[in-house]
Order: sequence, then C-alpha cells, then structure tokens
Amino acid sequence: TEGWPYVVVCTHVHFDHVGGNCEFLGEGCEILMGSRDKAYTTNDKANSLAAESNAVLKKFNVDRWLTEGDRIFLNPADPDDAESLEVVFTPGHTPDSISLVYRAQKRVFSGDLVYPYTCVYVEDISEYRASIEKLMKVTESIPDCLLSCGHVEDSLPHTTLETLLSLVKQVESSELLPTSIEDTGNGEFTDGFFSILCQVPMKIYEEALPAIHQEGRLRR
Repeated sequence: TEGWPYVVVCTHVHFDHVGGNCEFLGEGCEILMGSRDKAYTTNDKANSLAAESNAVLKKFNVDRWLTEGDRIFLNPADPDDAESLEVVFTPGHTPDSISLVYRAQKRVFSGDLVYPYTCVYVEDISEYRASIEKLMKVTESIPDCLLSCGHVEDSLPHTTLETLLSLVKQVESSELLPTSIEDTGNGEFTDGFFSILCQVPMKIYEEALPAIHQEGRLRR
C-alpha cells in the first residue's frame, strides 16, 4: 500500500485518535472529521488531552468536514449506499464525536462513545444519553449489528446499548453512587460491565463524598 492515497476518518479530536494524522498529509490523502463543533476540534491544543499525557500532537489540517447523514463511499468510482460509511453525530464523550454506520457489514464504528470493562469519560451526560438512544434506533434496523468500539472491543453486540443506557439513566436520576470521586467533581459509575466517568450530580456528591473520603476513594 506504499504510495497509495488514504482517506482518514477520525471520530473525535483526542490525541489517541488523531495523533497519527501527520503521517497522512501526502498528495491524494484526506483527513475527515465531524463538523458538529469545529471550534472544539480545531482547538486541539486544549481538547486533544495530549498535554495531560505528556504527548506531542503534530499539526494537521482537516480536509473535509462531515455533516450528519454524509456518506463516505468505499468505492467512489461506483458509489453504493450499502458500501458506504454513514456519518452519525454522537456527542457526549466529546462535543465533536461521530459514529460511522457500515450497513453492508452490519457494523457501527462507534469511536469512544461506548466500550466495556474500561471507564469512558463523558463530557456531557445528557448529550451522551441522547447519542446512545440515537445509536439504538440506528442499530434496531440492522439485524445482528455489531459495534466496533474505539478501545477494548471490536465486535460488541448492539443490544448492550440498552445496558449502557440503563446505567446512564441511573446516574442522571441520582440512583447510583459513584465508586470513586475525583477532586474535580467527576465520579466513576459502573454496573460491572460498563463504566463512565462524569460530573457527579450534586445530590449524590453530598451523599457519597464523606464515605468515599473515609475509605480513601477520593482521587486527586
């Protein structure tokens, strides 16, 4: 494949997803990202999390901004909707997150919106819930659809989205206590399969903080 053009589609601006973009700046190569929040995406110095991990993010430019419903045809010379990646805006993990629906292979590339066993950081839990519900509607029309997650699992059954949605609703309704709380006010919530890190509702924060502090589960 040396010398071939590439179309690089990034689901969001975190450095572990865009850190290799600098290798695809040659003639014929394109870098594509979602257009939902261009200001967030282009402010990669603040939003890529590279500095927090002592990483260096090399400069790159987005060649094409994707809108919801756009299709990336896998064979542009003979475009076929079934053999394309359909863009779905799925914010929550980040404001600029997208997912890609590949109907011919009954698969959704969901970026960091969902993955099991490891904690998913959630910037906005209401947007996160809406995105899960959106993907549930999309996958309902695709029998046996699998989720290719950004980490951990590349073939997660789409039916597990119901489990994740239940966890999120418990957090939103203050029914679930966090297993730990950071001094930033973020807390980790888990059902044993999925875990999310998000802002702790004030009611839960006041209830859980004394016990968590006493048990040494306050993280700094």
